[in-house]
Amino acid sequence: MTDKKSKKYYKLNLADLPDDLFDKSVPVSKWLDLATCVEDKFPPNSLNKVPPIDRQVEIERTVGIALYMLGNVLPFALPMLMFAALLSDIGYLCLKCFLVYFGTLFCINKYYFLPIFVKKYKRKKYLSDTDYADNQYL
Repeated sequence: MTDKKSKKYYKLNLADLPDDLFDKSVPVSKWLDLATCVEDKFPPNSLNKVPPIDRQVEIERTVGIALYMLGNVLPFALPMLMFAALLSDIGYLCLKCFLVYFGTLFCINKYYFLPIFVKKYKRKKYLSDTDYADNQYL
C-alpha cells in the first residue's frame, strides 16, 4: 500500500492545449507534459474555474450538440410524428417544426461551421472515409 504523502494528482487543462498537439499522431506524453502536478491536494478553489472559450467554438458546440441529440431521437420521433401528422393538424405542425429545426441545425453545421473549422485546422477534406478515429479531431 502506498504512503498517503506519496500521492500525486494531475490536472490537464484541455482549453490550453495547443491546436498542433490535438492530433492522433501526438503521443500522450506530450499532453501530460502540460499537466499540473501537485502533492497531496490542489489549493482550495483552484479546480472550480472554467477557462474562457472562443465564442465561435461555443456557438458551434451549441449547434452541434443539439444536432447530435436530435439525430439520436430522429429514428424514434419521426415515425411517431408522421403518424400524428396523419391524425391531426397539430401533429402535422409538430412534424414540420421538428423537420425545420433539424434541417436548420444541419445546414448551419454543415455549410457554415464545417468549412470554417476545416480551414482553421488545415484539413485536406471534411471527413475521412476510412479513418473514423481521425474524424473526431474536426
